[in-house]
Amino acid sequence: MVTAVADVLPGIRRVTLEAAGVGHVHCYLLRGDRGWTLVDTGLGVPGAGAAWREVVGGLDAPLERVVITHMHIDHVGAAADAFLAAGMAELY
Repeated sequence: MVTAVADVLPGIRRVTLEAAGVGHVHCYLLRGDRGWTLVDTGLGVPGAGAAWREVVGGLDAPLERVVITHMHIDHVGAAADAFLAAGMAELY
């Protein structure tokens, strides 16, 4: 499900997730002083929880918050999965 995690600039990581019908979606991780913020979560499909656990497990600091930019399914669909993978991070 996770096809790539890439540093695009210092403190900014792009997570590319497979998405049936559209090919892929991108979510972004932003590094702060104490941890990471996830912007959008991708589709809520089978395997999303495992994908987010893999991504969160590879971070060098905790995932502190999840921010959803808007309510399209490819942005909010896996919010619960990411939230739980982060150990109940703040959700906006």
